[in-house]
Amino acid sequence: RGDLGGDYYDVQLVDSGAVAILADVTGHGIAAALGAAMIRVAFLLQREHWQRPDQVLYGVNRILLDVGSSQLVTAVCAFVDLSTNTLHLARAGHLPAALLRADGSLEVLFPRGRVMGWLRDLNLAPLEYPFQPGDRLVLFTDGVTELRNSGGEFLGEERILEFLEKNGNLTSDELSDSLMDFVHSWHSE
Repeated sequence: RGDLGGDYYDVQLVDSGAVAILADVTGHGIAAALGAAMIRVAFLLQREHWQRPDQVLYGVNRILLDVGSSQLVTAVCAFVDLSTNTLHLARAGHLPAALLRADGSLEVLFPRGRVMGWLRDLNLAPLEYPFQPGDRLVLFTDGVTELRNSGGEFLGEERILEFLEKNGNLTSDELSDSLMDFVHSWHSE
């Protein structure tokens, strides 16, 4: 089936923090990859709204609808405001985000929002959370959760969240490496 897909992520620094987006275009192959390229352009065109993740998602959705795209897109967008230690989060039909606190505890963040590329009103319910030094935001797509082992069993969202909860005290580099090892070991079972 090839390695082309519709997942897109980006992290951009802004004056008072950083904005991140993770999007998943339906399908596989060239069509999904082209859809992901369109999401990239649409995201970059939202630069003036990067501190408002809900406005970013509404803007990306507006572009998808205006160009007549037939692809559906799930996404999560986050802005970390370092001047107020606040995480601003909006989600459009995507998997939840995971907030790993500096003390190792885990919070699952699941604000309401519809899939993009279908209706103008995404019905977003953006949320704000305290975000202290040492806290980490983890975003993932169904490319991870729908990974199957040799028995045909999905890795699933719950296993990812359990892994994060058990390993929340690792450094970011250690956590990243351990998560990749965990995913690879699941796939090779």
